[in-house]
Amino acid sequence: MITVVFSELASSIITIIYWVLSFVAGKTFQDMGTLLGNDGLYWVCGGICVLGSLFILVFVPETKGKSAEDIQKYFGYVQREEEAEADGQLSRHSTVSDTAKASTNHGFQLS
Repeated sequence: MITVVFSELASSIITIIYWVLSFVAGKTFQDMGTLLGNDGLYWVCGGICVLGSLFILVFVPETKGKSAEDIQKYFGYVQREEEAEADGQLSRHSTVSDTAKASTNHGFQLS
């Protein structure tokens, strides 16, 4: 779960990665089709989809019906709002991971 502090940056990075990978897939699709043949190419793409599905089934936890705080606790990202506000570190309605709190990211000191 991405905390409020990192959501804009993470969204931008994910969008860039998506477009770069889409460009690479579009540019290499026809060459791979020529090299492997249409049948081989679709078997490779199908295999990648199966591997991705297995990865999700094994490593990605179910989050349906869970609050954002529950998900953050699962991944170990929670610092309770009350504690952070008492320390003067956060404004209301935000959380910060313990790891991020101790580091400087892109010129912003989080602690």
